[in-house]
Amino acid sequence: MQSATFSPDGARIVTASADRTARIWDATIGQEIIALRGHEHWVSSASFSPDGARIVTASIDCTARLWDATTGQEIIALRGHEGGLQSAAFSSDGARIVTASSDNTARLWDATTGREITRIILDAWVTGLSVHGGMIALGDALGRIHVFDSEEFLIGKRFSQWLTPRIQSSRFSSFIWRQQRRSATVGQIGRSVLAAECGKVAGGGGSMRISPARRSHLPIAVSTVQTESTSDF
Repeated sequence: MQSATFSPDGARIVTASADRTARIWDATIGQEIIALRGHEHWVSSASFSPDGARIVTASIDCTARLWDATTGQEIIALRGHEGGLQSAAFSSDGARIVTASSDNTARLWDATTGREITRIILDAWVTGLSVHGGMIALGDALGRIHVFDSEEFLIGKRFSQWLTPRIQSSRFSSFIWRQQRRSATVGQIGRSVLAAECGKVAGGGGSMRISPARRSHLPIAVSTVQTESTSDF
């Protein structure tokens, strides 16, 4: 099992598995409702849309796929990544999908047409992502977390904020945003969890801080980051 996520109303759970399927379960009795089949490699993540009507899955087969959460029918496949997908998530309004891949990119897609809108290019695998309100967080294989405003991601111009850990050997793949504050549990190093809050991160053996991109004292990695837009969106 690669991931498990509740539906917005808490009535269902969707799981992602190395058996190449995602499955929807009744959260009360634990009974399988339907299996989503079509991926050609293991499914790395699965999550519901904000209204619970759709599911997006990410797979090592280099695609993300959109599904009808009631019928289990595939709606559209998002193709274009050149490496396995580590994660995929809906925007807060359900109109777009963000994907993270081992091809060193995170990409934004139109959730209706499947058109790629823009992409962010890093210098390492993008290992995880999370979307919360107007914020998007990306984790990479070098142990860094990149947090920026979603509107700037939409137009593919620049990052608003960076979280830069001083630990370079860790891979972050999990983000849990807190609802009440602009903060998040952003990843795990060994048995220690790093938690970001109000621009600071505390956790066993490491620390982070947010550095707005407009400042002169940018993290070293900024010089290697690019953005590409495939439309005038």
